[in-house]
Amino acid sequence: MAKLSLSLLLFFFFIFCINIGTVEPLSRAAHSQARAFVEASCRTTRYPALCVKWLTCHASSNTPPTAQQLTRTALTVNLYRARHVRLYLVKVAKELKATKAKEYLFTALTEFPGQRMSKMKATIKSKVLNVAQLTSNALALFHRYAAAAIEKHP
Repeated sequence: MAKLSLSLLLFFFFIFCINIGTVEPLSRAAHSQARAFVEASCRTTRYPALCVKWLTCHASSNTPPTAQQLTRTALTVNLYRARHVRLYLVKVAKELKATKAKEYLFTALTEFPGQRMSKMKATIKSKVLNVAQLTSNALALFHRYAAAAIEKHP
């Protein structure tokens, strides 16, 4: 029985290895098409490098994404990052008194870059700025998708 299951395992492993060589070039071509579509779509956003960074990994399926899928992904990524920042701020609020956390957040958002900031303030500011940039990109993609949909169906 052990020899039979070992033989079956080796057989399936052999079939898997053979299929990898035939499927991989198609996957690479589809991935490069998907990346090209993401890059072209992200050119219209305010932060194209950030857009490409976050959406390329989500658009690596076997088929290039549509404008609707890309817009939905951008909005989903934005929501995920906003929730992540919210959880971080809740954690900070628990570590500090609530009023102190509000002061830190206010200071982090209004301080000038030339002034000296603590590590926590800098972290809060960068996380909030990242979400703001992702929101800008998601809204730009959504606006572009909505405008195209309106043109198709006036």
